[in-house]
Amino acid sequence: MDPVKYVRSGMRRRGEVAVANRDIFLGVKFQVGSNMNGRYSLDFLKIARELCDDFKLPLMAHINFAPPDTSEVLDLMRSGDVVTHCYNAHTLGIVDKEGKLKPGVREARARGVLFDVGHGLGSFNFAAAKKALDAGFVADTISTDIYNLNIHCPVYDMPTTMSKLLNLGMSFDDVLLRTTASPAKIVNRIAGLGTLAVGSPADIALLAVEDGQFQLVDSQKIAVMAKQRIVSRLTICKGKRLIAPV
Repeated sequence: MDPVKYVRSGMRRRGEVAVANRDIFLGVKFQVGSNMNGRYSLDFLKIARELCDDFKLPLMAHINFAPPDTSEVLDLMRSGDVVTHCYNAHTLGIVDKEGKLKPGVREARARGVLFDVGHGLGSFNFAAAKKALDAGFVADTISTDIYNLNIHCPVYDMPTTMSKLLNLGMSFDDVLLRTTASPAKIVNRIAGLGTLAVGSPADIALLAVEDGQFQLVDSQKIAVMAKQRIVSRLTICKGKRLIAPV
Protein backbone atom coordinates (compact mmCIF):
# COMPACT_ATOMS: atom_id res chain seq x y z
CA MET A 1 0.00 0.00 0.00
CA ASP A 2 1.12 3.53 -0.71
CA PRO A 3 2.63 4.95 2.53
CA VAL A 4 0.58 8.13 2.38
CA LYS A 5 -2.68 6.22 1.92
CA TYR A 6 -1.72 3.85 4.73
CA VAL A 7 -1.09 6.68 7.21
CA ARG A 8 -4.28 8.48 6.21
CA SER A 9 -6.30 5.28 6.66
CA GLY A 10 -5.68 5.32 10.39
CA MET A 11 -6.18 9.05 10.87
CA ARG A 12 -9.77 9.02 12.10
CA ARG A 13 -9.18 6.35 14.71
CA ARG A 14 -6.22 8.29 16.10
CA GLY A 15 -8.27 11.45 16.28
CA GLU A 16 -11.12 9.72 18.09
CA VAL A 17 -8.69 8.31 20.67
CA ALA A 18 -7.24 11.78 21.23
CA VAL A 19 -10.67 13.37 21.72
CA ALA A 20 -11.74 10.60 24.12
CA ASN A 21 -8.66 11.28 26.27
CA ARG A 22 -8.45 15.05 26.22
CA ASP A 23 -7.69 15.15 29.95
CA ILE A 24 -4.23 13.71 29.27
CA PHE A 25 -3.83 14.15 25.51
CA LEU A 26 -2.41 17.55 24.55
CA GLY A 27 -2.19 17.25 20.79
CA VAL A 28 -0.34 15.66 17.89
CA LYS A 29 3.44 15.73 17.50
CA PHE A 30 5.04 14.95 14.18
CA GLN A 31 8.77 14.60 13.47
CA VAL A 32 9.16 16.25 10.09
CA GLY A 33 12.34 15.99 8.04
CA SER A 34 14.14 13.97 5.42
CA ASN A 35 15.92 11.87 8.06
CA MET A 36 12.62 10.93 9.69
CA ASN A 37 10.16 10.22 6.90
CA GLY A 38 12.18 10.42 3.68
CA ARG A 39 10.42 11.86 0.67
CA TYR A 40 6.99 11.48 2.29
CA SER A 41 7.72 13.87 5.16
CA LEU A 42 5.74 16.85 3.90
CA ASP A 43 2.85 14.61 2.83
CA PHE A 44 2.70 13.08 6.30
CA LEU A 45 2.79 16.53 7.90
CA LYS A 46 -0.18 17.53 5.76
CA ILE A 47 -2.06 14.50 7.07
CA ALA A 48 -1.22 15.54 10.64
CA ARG A 49 -2.51 19.02 9.81
CA GLU A 50 -5.73 17.54 8.46
CA LEU A 51 -6.17 15.39 11.57
CA CYS A 52 -5.67 18.36 13.89
CA ASP A 53 -8.10 20.50 11.92
CA ASP A 54 -10.76 17.81 11.90
CA PHE A 55 -10.51 17.07 15.63
CA LYS A 56 -9.62 20.57 16.89
CA LEU A 57 -6.19 19.53 18.21
CA PRO A 58 -2.95 21.53 18.38
CA LEU A 59 -0.02 20.35 16.26
CA MET A 60 3.63 20.19 17.29
CA ALA A 61 6.27 19.96 14.55
CA HIS A 62 9.70 18.54 15.42
CA ILE A 63 12.06 20.07 12.83
CA ASN A 64 15.50 18.79 11.84
CA PHE A 65 16.73 18.16 8.27
CA ALA A 66 15.37 19.48 4.97
CA PRO A 67 13.54 18.72 2.80
CA PRO A 68 10.92 20.02 3.27
CA ASP A 69 11.91 23.66 3.61
CA THR A 70 11.25 25.59 6.78
CA SER A 71 8.72 27.81 5.03
CA GLU A 72 6.75 24.76 3.84
CA VAL A 73 6.47 23.51 7.41
CA LEU A 74 5.52 26.89 8.84
CA ASP A 75 2.83 27.40 6.22
CA LEU A 76 0.99 24.42 7.75
CA MET A 77 1.19 25.68 11.34
CA ARG A 78 -1.72 27.51 12.96
CA SER A 79 -2.23 29.67 16.04
CA GLY A 80 -1.54 27.58 19.16
CA ASP A 81 0.63 25.07 17.29
CA VAL A 82 4.23 24.55 18.42
CA VAL A 83 7.50 24.29 16.49
CA THR A 84 10.02 22.47 18.67
CA HIS A 85 13.84 22.25 18.42
CA CYS A 86 13.80 25.82 17.10
CA TYR A 87 17.46 26.51 18.00
CA ASN A 88 18.92 23.60 16.06
CA ALA A 89 21.78 23.96 13.57
CA HIS A 90 20.24 21.61 11.01
CA THR A 91 19.01 22.49 7.54
CA LEU A 92 15.39 22.57 8.72
CA GLY A 93 15.94 25.36 11.27
CA ILE A 94 14.75 28.94 11.72
CA VAL A 95 18.00 30.79 10.89
CA ASP A 96 20.04 30.70 7.69
CA LYS A 97 23.82 30.56 7.28
CA GLU A 98 24.04 34.36 7.44
CA GLY A 99 22.26 34.37 10.79
CA LYS A 100 19.03 35.81 9.49
CA LEU A 101 15.60 34.41 10.28
CA LYS A 102 14.29 32.29 7.43
CA PRO A 103 11.22 33.36 5.44
CA GLY A 104 7.97 32.68 7.23
CA VAL A 105 9.35 32.56 10.78
CA ARG A 106 8.19 36.00 11.92
CA GLU A 107 4.95 35.61 10.01
CA ALA A 108 4.26 32.32 11.80
CA ARG A 109 4.81 33.93 15.19
CA ALA A 110 2.60 36.85 14.22
CA ARG A 111 -0.32 34.51 13.61
CA GLY A 112 0.19 32.73 16.95
CA VAL A 113 2.55 29.83 16.24
CA LEU A 114 4.71 29.06 19.28
CA PHE A 115 8.41 28.15 19.26
CA ASP A 116 10.02 25.77 21.76
CA VAL A 117 13.71 25.07 22.49
CA GLY A 118 13.52 21.27 22.94
CA HIS A 119 17.27 20.85 23.60
CA GLY A 120 17.55 17.10 23.05
CA LEU A 121 20.53 15.06 21.92
CA GLY A 122 21.11 16.93 18.67
CA SER A 123 18.83 19.95 18.52
CA PHE A 124 20.37 22.80 20.53
CA ASN A 125 23.25 24.79 19.06
CA PHE A 126 24.83 27.82 20.73
CA ALA A 127 25.55 29.63 17.47
CA ALA A 128 22.06 29.08 16.06
CA ALA A 129 20.44 30.18 19.31
CA LYS A 130 22.64 33.30 19.48
CA LYS A 131 21.76 34.25 15.91
CA ALA A 132 18.04 33.91 16.64
CA LEU A 133 18.32 35.87 19.88
CA ASP A 134 20.35 38.60 18.18
CA ALA A 135 17.54 38.83 15.64
CA GLY A 136 15.14 39.41 18.54
CA PHE A 137 13.58 35.98 18.26
CA VAL A 138 13.22 34.51 21.76
CA ALA A 139 11.70 31.03 22.10
CA ASP A 140 8.28 30.99 23.76
CA THR A 141 9.16 27.98 25.91
CA ILE A 142 12.39 26.36 27.12
CA SER A 143 12.38 22.58 27.41
CA THR A 144 14.99 19.84 27.76
CA ASP A 145 13.65 16.96 25.64
CA ILE A 146 15.53 14.84 28.17
CA TYR A 147 15.72 11.06 27.85
CA ASN A 148 18.15 8.21 28.41
CA LEU A 149 20.51 9.12 25.56
CA ASN A 150 21.13 12.73 26.64
CA ILE A 151 20.74 12.81 30.41
CA HIS A 152 24.49 12.42 30.98
CA CYS A 153 25.41 14.79 28.13
CA PRO A 154 24.62 17.29 26.76
CA VAL A 155 21.27 17.98 28.51
CA TYR A 156 21.80 16.80 32.11
CA ASP A 157 18.75 18.60 33.56
CA MET A 158 16.47 21.61 33.33
CA PRO A 159 18.70 24.01 35.36
CA THR A 160 21.59 23.30 32.96
CA THR A 161 19.39 24.03 29.96
CA MET A 162 18.21 27.22 31.65
CA SER A 163 21.84 28.18 32.29
CA LYS A 164 22.62 27.94 28.58
CA LEU A 165 19.94 30.47 27.70
CA LEU A 166 21.06 32.70 30.57
CA ASN A 167 24.60 32.57 29.20
CA LEU A 168 23.31 33.59 25.77
CA GLY A 169 22.00 36.86 27.20
CA MET A 170 18.47 36.16 28.35
CA SER A 171 17.55 37.54 31.78
CA PHE A 172 16.85 35.16 34.65
CA ASP A 173 13.24 36.38 34.82
CA ASP A 174 12.77 35.71 31.11
CA VAL A 175 14.27 32.22 31.39
CA LEU A 176 12.09 31.47 34.40
CA LEU A 177 8.92 32.62 32.63
CA ARG A 178 9.63 30.37 29.67
CA THR A 179 10.19 27.29 31.86
CA THR A 180 7.17 27.73 34.13
CA ALA A 181 4.15 29.91 33.37
CA SER A 182 4.51 29.90 29.57
CA PRO A 183 4.56 26.11 29.07
CA ALA A 184 1.91 25.69 31.77
CA LYS A 185 -0.38 27.96 29.75
CA ILE A 186 0.09 25.71 26.73
CA VAL A 187 -0.55 22.53 28.75
CA ASN A 188 -3.66 24.18 30.23
CA ARG A 189 -4.88 21.18 32.20
CA ILE A 190 -4.59 22.19 35.88
CA ALA A 191 -5.65 25.53 37.36
CA GLY A 192 -2.68 27.49 38.69
CA LEU A 193 -0.08 25.24 37.07
CA GLY A 194 3.23 27.05 36.67
CA THR A 195 2.42 29.67 39.32
CA LEU A 196 2.79 30.17 43.06
CA ALA A 197 -0.81 31.33 43.47
CA VAL A 198 -2.79 30.16 46.49
CA GLY A 199 -4.56 26.92 45.62
CA SER A 200 -2.22 26.03 42.76
CA PRO A 201 -0.37 22.69 42.69
CA ALA A 202 2.45 22.61 45.25
CA ASP A 203 5.11 21.88 42.64
CA ILE A 204 8.02 24.15 43.50
CA ALA A 205 11.66 24.36 42.50
CA LEU A 206 13.99 26.43 44.68
CA LEU A 207 16.72 27.72 42.38
CA ALA A 208 19.95 29.64 42.90
CA VAL A 209 22.20 31.53 40.52
CA GLU A 210 25.88 30.80 41.18
CA ASP A 211 28.82 32.91 40.01
CA GLY A 212 32.05 31.33 38.81
CA GLN A 213 33.42 29.53 35.76
CA PHE A 214 31.17 26.78 34.44
CA GLN A 215 31.45 24.71 31.26
CA LEU A 216 28.31 24.32 29.19
CA VAL A 217 28.03 22.04 26.14
CA ASP A 218 25.56 22.14 23.25
CA SER A 219 24.29 19.25 21.14
CA GLN A 220 27.26 19.44 18.79
CA LYS A 221 29.62 19.08 21.79
CA ILE A 222 30.72 22.71 21.48
CA ALA A 223 31.79 23.93 24.92
CA VAL A 224 31.63 27.46 26.31
CA MET A 225 32.57 28.91 29.67
CA ALA A 226 29.78 30.68 31.52
CA LYS A 227 30.15 33.12 34.42
CA GLN A 228 26.84 32.05 35.94
CA ARG A 229 24.78 28.91 36.22
CA ILE A 230 21.37 28.03 37.60
CA VAL A 231 21.24 25.20 40.13
CA SER A 232 18.45 23.47 42.00
CA ARG A 233 18.47 23.66 45.80
CA LEU A 234 15.14 22.03 46.57
CA THR A 235 12.31 20.32 44.70
CA ILE A 236 8.79 19.96 46.07
CA CYS A 237 6.26 17.84 44.16
CA LYS A 238 2.62 17.75 45.24
CA GLY A 239 3.62 19.33 48.52
CA LYS A 240 6.31 16.80 49.37
CA ARG A 241 10.05 17.32 49.28
CA LEU A 242 11.85 15.06 46.83
CA ILE A 243 15.07 13.49 48.04
CA ALA A 244 17.64 12.69 45.36
CA PRO A 245 18.89 9.08 45.42
CA VAL A 246 22.39 8.62 46.83
